[in-house]
Amino acid sequence: MAHAHGAYLGSVRSIADVRLRCVVDAADARGCWHLRTAHGRALPRGKAYRLWVHGRGAISAPRAVWELDRGMSMPRGRRAVRMCESYDCGNPAHIKALTHSEAQRHIVGTQEDMTAPRRAQLLTLHRARRRFTEEQLRLIRQSPASSAALARELGCSATTVASVRAGRSYRDSWAPAASLRLMRVAA
Repeated sequence: MAHAHGAYLGSVRSIADVRLRCVVDAADARGCWHLRTAHGRALPRGKAYRLWVHGRGAISAPRAVWELDRGMSMPRGRRAVRMCESYDCGNPAHIKALTHSEAQRHIVGTQEDMTAPRRAQLLTLHRARRRFTEEQLRLIRQSPASSAALARELGCSATTVASVRAGRSYRDSWAPAASLRLMRVAA
């Protein structure tokens, strides 16, 4: 079968096409549709996944599902948010259009319809994003250990450690970086 020039074969045109790219487990009481890639693989965890919608291009998966289900564009100032704890859900009943502040409340778990496992998961993530103490900053700046080793020890990313060492973050708590800034301003 020949395809039109420029046709993207992984595209979806309707909510039925999205449903065909999903796996539905009959034992799943929540009713989640677990979205798959165009090749049938599970979605990568922790990454935003985009669907190629025919005539529109690449759109985030929740937004594409919401728009295809309702047959209209997302209202301005709204974002599509999955209300279930499944990271790969494509069920239109689980996706709502929320304002930014509503989405943030959902993400941190203050909305009433958030499930307990999702709330616990988000609280754990929030605790992991803590600020460094002065002792930890001193350790990062003075330790000869690699950024990766320090990141494992402190429970953060190697990029965060490298940013602290380079003076791109936590500048105000490091006197040499502050004095260098003053010297540049004076010159």
